[in-house]
Amino acid sequence: MKDIILNMIENKRFTKNDSGFVCLNCQREVGPLLYSSRNHCPYCLHSLHLDLEPGDRKNLCGGILKPILAEPSSVSKNTYTITFRCEKCGEKIRNRSAADDDTDLLIWFTTGEKQKRYEINIDSRLKKISEFICGNIVADIGSDHAYLPIWLVKHKKISKAYAIDISENCIKKIKTNLKKYGISEDIIVPVCSDGFLDFEYEIDEITDILIAGMGGETIAKIIENIKSAHDIKNLNFILQPNSKIESLKKYLTENNIEIKNISTTEHKKRSYTIINAKKSGDKT
Repeated sequence: MKDIILNMIENKRFTKNDSGFVCLNCQREVGPLLYSSRNHCPYCLHSLHLDLEPGDRKNLCGGILKPILAEPSSVSKNTYTITFRCEKCGEKIRNRSAADDDTDLLIWFTTGEKQKRYEINIDSRLKKISEFICGNIVADIGSDHAYLPIWLVKHKKISKAYAIDISENCIKKIKTNLKKYGISEDIIVPVCSDGFLDFEYEIDEITDILIAGMGGETIAKIIENIKSAHDIKNLNFILQPNSKIESLKKYLTENNIEIKNISTTEHKKRSYTIINAKKSGDKT
């Protein structure tokens, strides 16, 4: 009864505002809700801190409201109360779920423990790799779970990525993680391909190619396949071979791909070599 009374009071302060929008978090286009006001994105559950009273759009904060908890409603079946925290001012806001909200994501937010997993962290090896990115659009070959592209997008270091993997199981994991972290497949595009052999997108927009966690000879083969079909002179390569490092360095040198930097980093007592390279001008 208390919840019903509170809802009645809230409804008196309610201003209907059901315009669509493009979500600033996942970049998806969201249409009007029709039966009530659209409060948040149904895909990633994020919102904006725009209201002093529901629907009035009079709050000057404008920060992104991040979902931190979803609680099943005691009043309405299949409805949740979502708690948001503003990333700008820190205020907590509560609102009801919508009929088209992602149910799996709502259930996922029903325990506080899930919120920890919502924040993505990457290890020192991947962070070191990220330091050599020079552009905005990345192709991550052998992406596995797409942890690095997700981290890069979340930290606004890139605007788009192609998460490429030969394994269909890995593509499924990538899609699951994109949903989990609220990122559109238009922002990080999952691609099932052996390197660029089955890549059907425009390579001209790509600025950086990441190939990590493979043997040096395998990395060289992937670059050779790219080189045979595309002009690679504007591509920035960030390579982390697990073995055959000298073989990879030899391949790069013989193919006039200049090694700009060689760095090492450690993770879990293991040393990793990271090579940053770019195609040189043709030798005369």
